[in-house]
Amino acid sequence: MNTRLERIGQVAEILTRHGLGFLVGATGIEKWHLGATSGPATSSSSPERLRHALEELGPVFIKLGQMLSTRPDVVPTEYQVELSRLQDGAPPVSSEVIQALIRQELGADAR
Repeated sequence: MNTRLERIGQVAEILTRHGLGFLVGATGIEKWHLGATSGPATSSSSPERLRHALEELGPVFIKLGQMLSTRPDVVPTEYQVELSRLQDGAPPVSSEVIQALIRQELGADAR
């Protein structure tokens, strides 16, 4: 089980690996990130890299991306289009994984 600080470090590492290190700095979580400050050069667009990072980060971040895809007042059109791929194209997550995450976050058996 990861501590909250370990998870913050994982989030920072994944964002950086996907070339979104500027988000690490903008959110103030860089102090928990011990790796490189920028990701590899890639031909993927920023919206696509964000979608891939959210998928790797897991169900809660996928849900965030799904919500952002419906908010033209918050994100530009190119991000909306890419994040809308999380609506039907998100990787499936088993109910056991979801239940384990809930138990972990609540610190109790949430049956």
